[in-house]
Amino acid sequence: MTVTAEESVRAARTIGLNILPDHEDDYLKVLGKTYTSCKIIMEQPGEFLLPSSVSIRPCSWVDYITEPLLDRFPRANIHLPTSADNPLRGWAWRAEAGDPVDPKSDKVLSGKTVVLKDTICMANVPLMFGTNAFEDFTREP
Repeated sequence: MTVTAEESVRAARTIGLNILPDHEDDYLKVLGKTYTSCKIIMEQPGEFLLPSSVSIRPCSWVDYITEPLLDRFPRANIHLPTSADNPLRGWAWRAEAGDPVDPKSDKVLSGKTVVLKDTICMANVPLMFGTNAFEDFTREP
């Protein structure tokens, strides 16, 4: 796959990025290396050791997608945080997921807050990959 400087400049403009003419070649080099790396990853065999309780289904864009256990770990309160809650813009999306909290539970993460990088798909929660280029992508179950 070959991307021209004109295509990369046009794509960058759609997300509000202005690539200076002096930097076009550098961006093309980065895009080329990223494409090569992604191609190598996507060509890897899709054999993973998963617990027997995890069901998987074939998918055209990755080797496998696990089926989310939405009955056990329902998603709730999915929202973009307000500026007051997120002054440094460190949060992309916030959501609640998991078993109901049982104060007597001996589960290690019971009642704890866990953060996922926004490059990890979580069913029904929008994913941004740290950029507006992936705005409105939500992994459906």
